[in-house]
Amino acid sequence: MSLFSGEMILSKMIETKDWVTPVKLGLEVEDFQTQPEKDAYNFIKEYFNEYSVVPDYRTVITAVPNFNYREEVTDAFEYLVKTAKKKRKSKEIEAFMNLHIDQWGKGDVDKWTEELTSRLESIQKETSSTVKVGTSIKDDWEDFLAEMENRENGKSNRHFKSSFETINREIGGYTSGNVYTWYARSGRGKSVVTSIEAIHASQYQGAKVLVWALEMSKFEWLSRAYSFVSANAKLQKQNIGGVEYLAGYKSNDLIGGKLEESQREDFVNFVKNMGDYISGDIIVRGKTDRDFHSRTIKDLERDILNTGADYVVIDPFYLLDYERNSNNTTGGAATSTSQALNRVAGSTDTVIFAITQADEDKKGSDDERELNVPDRSEVKKTSALLEDAFNLFAFDSCDGRFQLSIRKGRQGGEGTTFEGVYLPSIGYVREPEKEEVVKQFGAKANKFDF
Repeated sequence: MSLFSGEMILSKMIETKDWVTPVKLGLEVEDFQTQPEKDAYNFIKEYFNEYSVVPDYRTVITAVPNFNYREEVTDAFEYLVKTAKKKRKSKEIEAFMNLHIDQWGKGDVDKWTEELTSRLESIQKETSSTVKVGTSIKDDWEDFLAEMENRENGKSNRHFKSSFETINREIGGYTSGNVYTWYARSGRGKSVVTSIEAIHASQYQGAKVLVWALEMSKFEWLSRAYSFVSANAKLQKQNIGGVEYLAGYKSNDLIGGKLEESQREDFVNFVKNMGDYISGDIIVRGKTDRDFHSRTIKDLERDILNTGADYVVIDPFYLLDYERNSNNTTGGAATSTSQALNRVAGSTDTVIFAITQADEDKKGSDDERELNVPDRSEVKKTSALLEDAFNLFAFDSCDGRFQLSIRKGRQGGEGTTFEGVYLPSIGYVREPEKEEVVKQFGAKANKFDF
């Protein structure tokens, strides 16, 4: 196996002016081992996309001085690409096994084996140099029948129910392969409601959830999550406004390290036995994690593949490292990133929640405010995300209530609005029965839209 397959591929591309052949063989930047090789590949790719020709070797060396150009490479592209992919496969399997082997014996052996098999299959697919384009309606009927059987058995095209019955009734919940966009004004609860939906999928439907918490530390996000999980399990009695709720631990007490001593032992046991409460799993990356410095769509895709995630929360979208604005248009970077996110949702077969922010409502003070979900026109920074979403949800909260609207629905539901009880401090955010609202709000219950 050649030690210089990456350099040889690039040099042969430059010498033969052939960009197309290695790309047809599945060559991509991840197949190169050194940074100069990756930089040279990216430069040639950008040059070819702009000028429709491979640059001269002197142009490449000027742009990437550390790249080692090798003259008169005679080996076939097929051999060179296959060699590069074998190197990549070996490196990725070694890295994955070093990480995964530490989990052996620490959990369910079937789950461990499933994750191992899934990731090895992904690596095999990603490092294959044999590229089959598309699906033949005539020849690939076996693949279709296998997929149909998987769907009949609930193994494919996965569907996750919402914690809100109105969403289930109107759009049927959330289907894998799609991006769902949520927006609200600052501080109104968009992080809360999306966390609750993801936790519901993990707690009751076995989803493996990946959370990119770009505005919160993992401790803060987990504190809220423990509150929501315990509220769903009705582990604590909490009194709010004279009304007693079967809810959860207070998130602010957890965040501030002020949990009552009488609750502490029960809480520690609850956390240690989280497997009794959640049938899936939740993996959190927070803004203060030292290994979380690069936040591109490519990084997200790797995390999805490495964790085997079914369900992804990006909070918020606009703090991602945006894709390059190749067209130099206003908002072009956000548009490119939104499009790339949709591709990842499809290629990884995941439900992705992308959260963004609406502009502030200047009408009236908070003391006078009523529930008022924002319009689509109030989201200006990431408008492309609204257009690309499969469904669009607008959210608002005020005085212990929330309002949620489906602003866009590709399979129905558009224009539907409903309300519910919003008490996130005890993990209680629900679309209740009318009797429950009357019990809490009395005469004010007529404000709710049932």
